[in-house]
Amino acid sequence: MRPLLLTSSAAGGRPWALILLLVLLPLWNHPYFEELKSPNPLVRTYLTRALVDHHTVVLDKVEAEHGWVMDRAVREGHLYCDKAPGSSFLLVPVYAVMKALSSSGKVETQKLLAWGSVLLGVLPTFLALACLDSLLVLLMVTRAARRVALIAWGLGSVGVPFELLFFGHQLAACLVVFALWAAVHAARKSSFSWAMLAGFAGGWAAITEYPTTLLIGMVGLLGAGMAWRDSGGAPRAVVRLLLGMLVGSLVPLGLGMAYHQAAFGGPLTTGYAFIENPYFRSVHKKGLMGVSLPTLEGLGGTLFSPARGLFYFQPYLLLWPVGCVLLMRSRRAVEGWVLLLAGLLYISFAAGFGYWLGGWSLGPRHLVPAVPLFTLGFAVALHTLETTEKSPWPVLGAAVRGGVVWSVVVVGLACATHSGYPEELMHPFFQMTLPLLTAGLFPYSVGTLLGWKGFASAVVPLTALVLSALWAVFVGRAVTLGRASSLGRSAVTLWTAAALVLGMGLLVRATPEATHRLAWIIDTVWEPREGPKRPDPVKQAPGFSSRPVRQDERNHVGRHHARINEPARALEEYVRGVVAAEAGRP
Repeated sequence: MRPLLLTSSAAGGRPWALILLLVLLPLWNHPYFEELKSPNPLVRTYLTRALVDHHTVVLDKVEAEHGWVMDRAVREGHLYCDKAPGSSFLLVPVYAVMKALSSSGKVETQKLLAWGSVLLGVLPTFLALACLDSLLVLLMVTRAARRVALIAWGLGSVGVPFELLFFGHQLAACLVVFALWAAVHAARKSSFSWAMLAGFAGGWAAITEYPTTLLIGMVGLLGAGMAWRDSGGAPRAVVRLLLGMLVGSLVPLGLGMAYHQAAFGGPLTTGYAFIENPYFRSVHKKGLMGVSLPTLEGLGGTLFSPARGLFYFQPYLLLWPVGCVLLMRSRRAVEGWVLLLAGLLYISFAAGFGYWLGGWSLGPRHLVPAVPLFTLGFAVALHTLETTEKSPWPVLGAAVRGGVVWSVVVVGLACATHSGYPEELMHPFFQMTLPLLTAGLFPYSVGTLLGWKGFASAVVPLTALVLSALWAVFVGRAVTLGRASSLGRSAVTLWTAAALVLGMGLLVRATPEATHRLAWIIDTVWEPREGPKRPDPVKQAPGFSSRPVRQDERNHVGRHHARINEPARALEEYVRGVVAAEAGRP
């Protein structure tokens, strides 16, 4: 295979039409389910409300007003958010404006989450896609390979669902991209101001998702290495870049430390030290904030399992280390080594985390911030495969595009229906997404706001999904009968995607856990719905207290039902145990 070469096809401006297409699906949907009360995004909004409404970081009054939430920290009898505060800080001006514009002075949780997802999920991803394209141009990747890489990250990534949910993962991923983009420009231009911008984005990433500190350290290493190389080994260039990043990070890191001091009594003490939930408290007490050495179970589950595996949902990323090696063999060894080390480091963190499953999630959510870095390596490898004329590399490149199409279909359809995959599902795309799709069940969206129902409400995101998949197949190819090679490569791409769907589908086996969970979601959780909801069996059980039902209780009773295959008796036994525990009996 030939080394990286800058060709005329690598030129051109940003592909705004494609980027707009890629954000249509996330911008269209609002997967909100009141019954679930998803604790991760909910507690982040509680901190925002506490800051604006009560000018404090204590959540006592907010919880009294808006209800109990499972994800919380307790210190000296007061309640706090147990998450990193960055996304909650950024939501403050959004909430303040919404509150000012509300006639009642109140903002519903559903609306706050919707606007938070749009402004702190979809919009940052839109901008990060443009920055990613700019980075790929600097890596001399052809226009066609760049477009495929944008589609891969923009619609075929495990981070896409988190554009729609007010989690911190996708926002942190975008901030990592911004930091990398600014650091590369700082190194190339020997600019202190660009370095400050990189530090600001990196600092905010660190207080949005604490583990991204590892990635920002790698960004600083990449910038320093580039500055050293491009300046001919001048120490001043390296010092300027690192000092600029340090100065730029002072504001967000200072805010984060001030919050930690106010809430948890120390600038470096996080909410994880005071988690109330016994299980999660036990997880975070092991190792460093819950992170130990990676385990075989963690590595296998995080990377390859059909339930959570990164390479299951994004098989094309298997080329990431290949792209890194290709960079090492070219004049960009610094970029290659850093992208490889950053990815390995973050995989080690995710596989060593005590709760690597990550709850209800599409893919390994803890790896989401590193996915853009993996995508850079993949794009370099795809570029090389497709610009090498010697067989079999072009055919392999066509097959790799099939992996991108698989990812776009799986992630896109999950986002169009329900992307929060429960832990009981071993093959969630086939056990949840396809049944919901065939039943015509779609969540709240712009379509439902317009009064559309069923497939009509999802026509825009489904159309965007089809167009994105076709773009991934045909971009850069003149598919005509006179160009048999291009036609053949497009056929290989489509065949590979179809083979992945059929092959993965053959592995699926029906389980009582999956059947129970899907039935519960459809009967009790799903919104919007025309008919009445089936009452939640945990809430309706005789003798059960009137306190709020915790999500972990729902999960437990669901697994218990499936395990003994006698739902009525299982529920009776479970409720008896809960009532006894509340009364202080064994």
